[in-house]
Amino acid sequence: MAINTFFSVLRPLLSFRGNLFSSQDECSREKRFPGLPRAFGRAGFQNDIAVLLKKLRPHLLHKRTRLPFELLLMLSLYSCERTRFPANHLFYPTSRPISASPLVVDLNRDGKLEIALSSFNGDFYILDDSLRVISSWPQLEQKPGQNGRGFYSSAVAWDVDGDNHPELFVGSESGKLIGWQLDSLAAAPMPVKNFPVELGGLIWSSPTIIADSLIAIGGLEKMYVVDRHGNFAPGWPQPIRGWTEATAAWHDDLLAITTLIPGETSRGHLYALHLNGATYANFPINLKMDSNTSPALADLDDDGRVEITVGDDAGLLHVFTRDGSELPGFPRLAGNRIESSPTVVDIDGNGMLDIIVGAADGYVYAWSSVGDNLLGWPVKTNDEVRSSPSVADIYGDGRLVVVIGSMDNFLYAFYSDGTPAPKFPIDCGNKISTSAWIGDLDGDAQTDIVIGADNGVHRICNLGKLGATPWPMFRRDIRHTGAVASK
Repeated sequence: MAINTFFSVLRPLLSFRGNLFSSQDECSREKRFPGLPRAFGRAGFQNDIAVLLKKLRPHLLHKRTRLPFELLLMLSLYSCERTRFPANHLFYPTSRPISASPLVVDLNRDGKLEIALSSFNGDFYILDDSLRVISSWPQLEQKPGQNGRGFYSSAVAWDVDGDNHPELFVGSESGKLIGWQLDSLAAAPMPVKNFPVELGGLIWSSPTIIADSLIAIGGLEKMYVVDRHGNFAPGWPQPIRGWTEATAAWHDDLLAITTLIPGETSRGHLYALHLNGATYANFPINLKMDSNTSPALADLDDDGRVEITVGDDAGLLHVFTRDGSELPGFPRLAGNRIESSPTVVDIDGNGMLDIIVGAADGYVYAWSSVGDNLLGWPVKTNDEVRSSPSVADIYGDGRLVVVIGSMDNFLYAFYSDGTPAPKFPIDCGNKISTSAWIGDLDGDAQTDIVIGADNGVHRICNLGKLGATPWPMFRRDIRHTGAVASK
């Protein structure tokens, strides 16, 4: 009885599955392609499942016609998962969490930007400005004993062959530095010649492009630098202590990266390396606890040389000079461990750089270049902040805004005085650990935000006229340099 009732109610719901993809796109200048699955917008799947459960409730409790517990659990989970968002909030669901920050670049020279990012199940996605899947492919083969290896690394764009057409490079949990050439987004990509490069171990670090001629990435007990032909550069790889979850920062002859010791919470290291592989004097620096934050490089004391800014699991925000000494005024202490990577910008327009970072106590902190708390900071979210801050003038009013996600499912935005920006926070329906991309995705001069969450990819459209973008994405630019140019 219950089974028949179940299917009598379920069939009409499934017959309207097209409604899941039929919300009007008020952000895109393009018309919807008939029959092409698109992002969830105003989909009412959550409400439909709730109605279904209500209708089935009298039958579910009858012991002779009880539905399997697994089915009830599945339906309950669907009813709790948010898939309905406002018209200016597009959503593309993925089967596994998105832990890679989005790369936004014109991949096929058509004058339009595409979104490239990946998920834990090993799928790599190319999405258009309406979050329609242009191309996706499972690219990670499984080694014996592996289960569900995917991507944690965020992709970079690099014109490795000099044809003015960027290729995609990303690290994989299968231990490889992968390069893909996308001659056509309609077809699966081809491997870049001499790639992938086998690195071994588990790769969570994201690649960094050095001077448009080399690519750097961290691994297990080794730091790698590879040339455009897939060969290790002279002096590389270099041994390091521990494992790198962080992404290397690069400026001139400095490559900086942090490490952690798996299974030991009390050991972390900061490395500063020359491009020939030699280690800077007084490095590596032993940190009080692990560090999986990616360093930022910026000249904070106006001496013409960049300093290294980094956080650790002791909750300390450090600023080190190239001789290994701590800059006066640092370290600063947050309320819990720092897994967010620091962003360095002049947020308040006083001509001095500031440091912004999230922490596991749910706060976002901002300090001046001499270690003073900025007025109005820290600001509070309702869960851990692992996302790294992106900064831009998102309303075109000349005021910079800090955009950052939280594990409480919300995307936040704050002005330089710590006050919330209009229309924020924004509920994304699941945890956010990635960093936002801020820019004009569809060429209308309006601000768009793209971010990955544990439930998929989100685009917030047309917030206002796009202004300055001093740090608009993960690691500041599409090369992941994490560096602010000297004045």
